[in-house]
Amino acid sequence: MIETNSSGDSVVWQTPDLLLGSHAFSYSSAQYDGLLHTHREYSIVSCLEGGMIVRLGAHDVVLEPGDTFVVNPGVLHRCSFGIGGARSKGLTLLAAPPLLHALCASMDLHADGSETRCLFAEKLRDSELILSATKIVDECSAMRRGCDLIAELLAKQMLVHLL
Repeated sequence: MIETNSSGDSVVWQTPDLLLGSHAFSYSSAQYDGLLHTHREYSIVSCLEGGMIVRLGAHDVVLEPGDTFVVNPGVLHRCSFGIGGARSKGLTLLAAPPLLHALCASMDLHADGSETRCLFAEKLRDSELILSATKIVDECSAMRRGCDLIAELLAKQMLVHLL
C-alpha cells in the first residue's frame, strides 16, 4: 500500500503484513521537526539531498547526502530536517525485528541457531544503500503498476546489503 500526503512531500509504503515499509520525505526546516519518539522496528535513515540530524538523547548524528544511519528498535530519537537551509530529502526504511532475524538466519549470520538481536551503532556511507533508497523513492513516487512489488524487492535488497 502506498500513501502520499496532499503536498507530495511525504510518501509512505508498507507491505500488507507490516513487516517492511518506507517513508520517503522532502522537508524544509520549518515544515517538520520530529518529536521525541521510538519505533518497534529498525529505522534505516538514508539522506539523499540536503542534511538532517538524528538526535539520540544528547548525541547528534549529522547525515549528509550519501549517509545512512540505523536507529535500533526502542531507542528514543528525533529528527530535524532542512539543515543549512536546504530541503532534506531521504528515505526511512522500517524493518520489523522478525524480518531482520529471518534474513540473518537465511544468510547464516547466526550459525549457532541463536536469535541474537542485531544492533547497529555507526553511520554508514555506502553507495549501494543510497542507490536502493533512491530507487524505492522513485518507484513509490511514480506509483506505476507493480511499484509496491518492486519497492519490496529493493527494500529487502537494501537490508541484505546492510547486513
